[in-house]
Amino acid sequence: MGKLFSLKTAILLILLLFYTLGGSAQDNLMVFKVEGTPVLKIDKTTKSLSKGSPIIANSIVTVKANDKLLLINDAGYCFEIKEIGDYSFSAIKKIPASVDNSSFTKKYLSYVWNQFAKNTSNPSKTGVVYRNDNLILLQPSDSVKIYFPEIKFVWNLDSEEKYFFLKEMETGHTVKFGVMGKNLTLFVDDQLLKKGKIYQWAVSETKFPDMDALTFYNFSLLSNEEFKALEPDIDLFKKDLLSMGFTASEVKIMLCNDYKICY
Repeated sequence: MGKLFSLKTAILLILLLFYTLGGSAQDNLMVFKVEGTPVLKIDKTTKSLSKGSPIIANSIVTVKANDKLLLINDAGYCFEIKEIGDYSFSAIKKIPASVDNSSFTKKYLSYVWNQFAKNTSNPSKTGVVYRNDNLILLQPSDSVKIYFPEIKFVWNLDSEEKYFFLKEMETGHTVKFGVMGKNLTLFVDDQLLKKGKIYQWAVSETKFPDMDALTFYNFSLLSNEEFKALEPDIDLFKKDLLSMGFTASEVKIMLCNDYKICY
């Protein structure tokens, strides 16, 4: 009975430890934008802050003249620090959210927070919101929604002989091109590429590869109606991010890279 009690106690302690660690990680703030050279102090260690840096419970943020920080939490709220001083974690959390963001923006910031949290747990990806881990297919990224009159496909394949594959998902029809170089531009001409359709693309070194083993990326071409339905959210998102100090071009890049809506 004593051994059984000890085993139960050990299991409860382990579960409590995991809960505590998970809760503290979930409570972390992440750096979303940096201006100047603010620093983070943890015990006797000082390091510079950059996009994606975590702000944990026992840390102190030091902001000097001309410094500015935008921090986000897992709920998608943004906190701005621009006054000179030292800020504890608890003090930062008492700062009112800088903008009353739209639900779309909160979802975006929550998504970015989660990507930062994943990257923090994997040091090889620290500081990256979106990273293309496939070393062959580079652009457009997987599962992206596109509203452009033309699409530039980019890959990283050094072989002299290359073949580009494009598959229309609804019909399953696949076309193949022999290509030179590392990119190809196709136009949304309502023939090969049509708005409102979903496609897959891939590049191979061989003319007749094993199609099941080939890596394909998906992308969808937004119809005019689909893009118009997204515009109200995009406009609110632009308004929110512009008020945080981002430029219009930065906002478009973030939407494309992180939210996978490219227009």
